[in-house]
Amino acid sequence: MTRLEQVDQDGDMELSGEVTGYEVMPAAVTADEVAARNKLTVTVKIQFSDKKHPEEDFDKSFSAYSEYDSNNTLDAVESSLCAEIIEKLVEDIFNAAVAQW
Repeated sequence: MTRLEQVDQDGDMELSGEVTGYEVMPAAVTADEVAARNKLTVTVKIQFSDKKHPEEDFDKSFSAYSEYDSNNTLDAVESSLCAEIIEKLVEDIFNAAVAQW
């Protein structure tokens, strides 16, 4: 729990960002050189500014991933993978932005 409160304008801190990467790669390969597991990685670039503590400002990228069995298609698992990945990204970004609180 935090004392932070979201406001529509004139806040003390501001986060903005964009998705810069969305990539599927093999995570585990069988002896036959076939992917047994795949990994979906999402990368976002975040700009953070803190009006009260400008020394805490940052502009950096965050990545998170989730693996899935290659017997599944990305279409079949994409929504659950993205939910998991977004949760990881939000936690990492939140911790980076308010770690000094």
